[in-house]
Amino acid sequence: MPSTPIAELRNVWKIYRIGSVEYPALRGVNLSIDRDGFISIIGPSESGKPTMLHLIGALDKPSKGEIYVDGIEISRLGDR
Repeated sequence: MPSTPIAELRNVWKIYRIGSVEYPALRGVNLSIDRDGFISIIGPSESGKPTMLHLIGALDKPSKGEIYVDGIEISRLGDR
């Protein structure tokens, strides 16, 4: 029986804006982390690794897309 993902990202984007300039840190990321799984996040410098971890940890909100942790959509939660 497949396990329920502990974390799931669906078409997640994070775009930082400075004035009228947009800097996309993540572009359409899809990821599913199984409850019984183990992952390693690797990639080149400036590829969005810390940004993705901040989003999964609910320290930041995505510009668009959905993030679920333990079945709860955290991407729409308020600051409280």
